[in-house]
Amino acid sequence: MSTFPLDQSFPLNILDEYKFENLSAHLLEQLYPAATVHRYGDKGDNQEGIDIYVKFSNGDIYTYQYKRVNSLGPDKVAKAVATHTFESKKNLSFFLELQPHKLGMRY
Repeated sequence: MSTFPLDQSFPLNILDEYKFENLSAHLLEQLYPAATVHRYGDKGDNQEGIDIYVKFSNGDIYTYQYKRVNSLGPDKVAKAVATHTFESKKNLSFFLELQPHKLGMRY
């Protein structure tokens, strides 16, 4: 098992969309080991405002939307949240602002 030094930021900004969603799905699998985690659609599909959904054995569904943006503000958040139409018990949106100078990246 490899480790990542704690004195460095993880370079999320270099991951393409597909790898970023796969990483997110893997983290959700670790967070909810008894549930099933699914990517929802691909770029260009009507994704109902979600990227990943987690289905639990009791039928509950949590949805996740991930956005990597160059700048973030209330309008972008409101627009992303408004696109959510998938029925779920819980909807979570995560935004990653891609500004390397703010990430404190060191190599």
